Amino acid sequence: MQGLDINSIIFYLAAGAIPVLLAITLHEVAHGWVAYKLGDSTAKMLGRLTINPFKHIDPVGTIALPVGMLILSLATMGQPFALGWAKPIPVNARFLKHPRRDMALIALTGGACIKLSHGGLVGHLTRLIC
Repeated sequence: MQGLDINSIIFYLAAGAIPVLLAITLHEVAHGWVAYKLGDSTAKMLGRLTINPFKHIDPVGTIALPVGMLILSLATMGQPFALGWAKPIPVNARFLKHPRRDMALIALTGGACIKLSHGGLVGHLTRLIC
């Protein structure tokens, strides 16, 4: 099986780990920061408003499952594929002024942060290339 080469597994883990850790860190911090700005300081009190990725790593969702899926997908399909998640930021809706609206804003923020960072990256790469 061509895809199960140990060098390719190490390459995909090394090349994928840094961008994924950066993305999940920014995603979770965005949730916590908006919650903090809307009145909930739970994440701040627990030390989760940090860009330290180790504070956001879930042992199963960030390490075990993605690595297992990567190895299994390379062994069966010959192509890398993985899914995962980070530790969710704690939000207490009782501290929010408008709980329904504010929880929706907090939920939308993580995805928006990733979209904006990808847009910025694509913009910079386009400027460099063109």
